[in-house]
Amino acid sequence: MNQQDLHRTTRPVAGRHVAVVVSTALMLLAGGSAFAATVRFSPLTTTVDEGTSFTMDLIGTGFGSGSLDGGGIDFTFDPGVLQVVGVVLSPDWEFPVPPATIDNVAGTVTGINFASFADRTGDLTFATVTFDANGPGSSALLLSENASSPFFTGGVAYPDLVFSTQGSVEVTASAVPLPGTLGLLATAAGFVLLRRHRRR
Repeated sequence: MNQQDLHRTTRPVAGRHVAVVVSTALMLLAGGSAFAATVRFSPLTTTVDEGTSFTMDLIGTGFGSGSLDGGGIDFTFDPGVLQVVGVVLSPDWEFPVPPATIDNVAGTVTGINFASFADRTGDLTFATVTFDANGPGSSALLLSENASSPFFTGGVAYPDLVFSTQGSVEVTASAVPLPGTLGLLATAAGFVLLRRHRRR
């Protein structure tokens, strides 16, 4: 193989390498948000029975753009379907902060604030929220950054941050006994009472 043949066979390969590098760079630029840190509920969606209490964690995933020093989270919910009983911060956030403000009339929780002196990166847990399912229906859980306590790293705003608006809770109605079932129960109770009365 002479020099000219070698040049012909390597040029297309080099061209393909350049194309791969360029397309990868374009994908990273266009889809940078795909690698953004995300704040969301876990589980993201759930189904519960009316009249029950349950918990959901507020978590963060993909915090790799720097150590998260602190921040604050707000969220809204449907107060006709859910009530918030309490919010407990994860022990990972050791810096003392005021408790969150829960408004079960407006359907808001504001100021779930947290801070730490330690380096926090990767996947994180911020808090556990306890709910009561007080009525049948569906409630969206819409997260946002607290305006007074934005997420920060090294004294500056945390880059590439997404707050999930995909969380939801489905509350199923409590089962109501059918009239026939109630009649059977009443008959059985009456029979038991009659037998007890005859034994006396």
